[in-house]
Amino acid sequence: NDWAFRGDSYVIPNGYSELTNALASNLDIQLQTPVTSIEINQRGIVVVQSDTGEYFTGKKAIITVSLGVLQSNMISFRPPLPSYKQNAISRMRMGTLEKIVLIFEENFWLDAGVLYLNETNTKIPAFFDFTHIYKKPTLIGWHGGLSSVKNLEEMTNEEIIDLCLEELSIVHKNKVPKPVSTFVSRWENDPFVRGAYVYPAVGSSPLDFFKLRKTIDEKLYFAGEATQHQCYGQTHCAMIAGIREAAKIEGNMIADWNTFGTASNEKK
Repeated sequence: NDWAFRGDSYVIPNGYSELTNALASNLDIQLQTPVTSIEINQRGIVVVQSDTGEYFTGKKAIITVSLGVLQSNMISFRPPLPSYKQNAISRMRMGTLEKIVLIFEENFWLDAGVLYLNETNTKIPAFFDFTHIYKKPTLIGWHGGLSSVKNLEEMTNEEIIDLCLEELSIVHKNKVPKPVSTFVSRWENDPFVRGAYVYPAVGSSPLDFFKLRKTIDEKLYFAGEATQHQCYGQTHCAMIAGIREAAKIEGNMIADWNTFGTASNEKK
């Protein structure tokens, strides 16, 4: 498999923030500063404006926002993005996948790793046992697809938790205890993400991934999982895309997929 990586797969127990915090060490990260416009001015300077009215300038910029954000036009580009890039953005789609984390006092289920429910009769088709990761009795429910998310988006978090307990009770033929801690993701409604992952919709093609990541005037570079055709929809794919674009800026090199995004000696 040309898309596979060497080594084992791991779960980061305390979340991806451990990874991003390590990568952001000693960097000047501006939080609570949503970008509203990106401009290449007449002098060839990239000017980024935030919703606070602040301006940031530089010789180049890497845009890593999700496809959902690009489709929402939250960020205006001056001059406008080329038509080939706008068309690629409009053809691709953001998929939906949400998680419900349930932490209990005691483990009442079999230690099976994955508890699959009957997808045709339930709104939460699968629960995964993460007890061995969090060292607490933990189930994570998954639901995805447009119809599933639409069915649940009007429900409160409390109603979704009650639904999970109801469906688990049916499977175990006994009322299950209430969890001591819960979390419900809402990626679909997050204005800074607007979905869970990208996928090529009907009418799009693998070429759209390349069009989305194509550099503009050696000033604007595009990264993120929507720009990496080999493994779109994956977290490591987004990281590889960032390394790829940084390598272009740093040494006019391409990122070598087979060595996990390290810069090769091959010139563009």
